[in-house]
Amino acid sequence: MSLKTKITSATQNYVEVEGRRRIPARTLIWAGGITPNSLIQELDCPRGHHGGVVVDECCAVPSHPGVWALGDCAEVPKHGSKGTYAPTAQNATREGALVARNIVAVLRGQKPQPFTFQTIGELALVGRHAGVAKIYGQHFSGLLAWAMWRAIYLSKMPGMGQRARILLDWLLDFAFGREIADFPIDRSQ
Repeated sequence: MSLKTKITSATQNYVEVEGRRRIPARTLIWAGGITPNSLIQELDCPRGHHGGVVVDECCAVPSHPGVWALGDCAEVPKHGSKGTYAPTAQNATREGALVARNIVAVLRGQKPQPFTFQTIGELALVGRHAGVAKIYGQHFSGLLAWAMWRAIYLSKMPGMGQRARILLDWLLDFAFGREIADFPIDRSQ
């Protein structure tokens, strides 16, 4: 078995991989990476460390005038320092706003501005009602970090109806737990 082996199903007692091989397990941990859309690989542009298009500090593709890239699909260098910004939603939403302003500036004959952003913090869910957070350099974990992540997520929803439905779903989950569905494996093939 290699690192590229695909999981085809999982239950509370085992993980099944390609070839229908079952591995007994009671815990499954997924560590998902961030990769750009596969279309990026087909472009005639230099790509950086995580596979995104190499852009300048203004999110423009230097080898293709008038072309911009951001988010997961771009390697945006940190203004005035080494490295690139992480391809996170927190950065991508701000990069998108900057690119829109930069396109308008270029069309008006003005100079585009570099992307600069100092993160407020980072949050992640790590388990049932558990999270980790780093806000203004302070570390939090457990239920408090989980609640912080949920509050930020909820605040970004576009409408009150959607927020209410999500909040109700979360409250029901918190009170009663999630139902676990066991998907049957098709053995007819």
